[in-house]
Amino acid sequence: MMVIVPTCGTSVDALKSVDLGEVSTIIVLSGRRCRDDSVLNELVALAKEKRIHVIEAQIDEDRMEDAVLKLATGIKRVWRGGRILMLLSLSWVGCLAPILAISVLPPSMKELCTVVIDGIIVEMSKLSVRERPRLRLVEKKIVELLEIMGGCSRAKDIANSLGVSRATLYRSLNRLIEQGLVRRASRGVYCVERESR
Repeated sequence: MMVIVPTCGTSVDALKSVDLGEVSTIIVLSGRRCRDDSVLNELVALAKEKRIHVIEAQIDEDRMEDAVLKLATGIKRVWRGGRILMLLSLSWVGCLAPILAISVLPPSMKELCTVVIDGIIVEMSKLSVRERPRLRLVEKKIVELLEIMGGCSRAKDIANSLGVSRATLYRSLNRLIEQGLVRRASRGVYCVERESR
């Protein structure tokens, strides 16, 4: 699980209620109007003790659009699967960045986000209505074939079964991954997402 928390407000206190045994990464948000080095040092010490990876993300409150894209890119880069928990407080405008960053994340990640704002819990999976997007013929065949093959298959086998080139297959797989219908399980192995069945 990944946790995103600012260094100011009541969010750090909320972190104490989280089972840190499940946490692999903590992204600590700070900015000009929200920076508490003692809290940051406390989180780093706690993370060292529990072997949790801590990343500090600077939020420029005056350039929120840049902060949103930068944070979304950072989340995608360090996310290793599992839930994303955002412990935020409305006392700092920079807390809008992770909320807005959710809109930039792929659907498969969005649905794993839980946002806690000053004690109010919002499960993103309950907000998103999952409709199967319009798919090209090759993409439909890939999803159907994966479902028939038990959910997962090697790219090589999919290409051979459909009679398409690997270049076409990988382009289609990448579009399906962006839409949250397929995930890459390991090198050369792709699986249909459970919700898309």
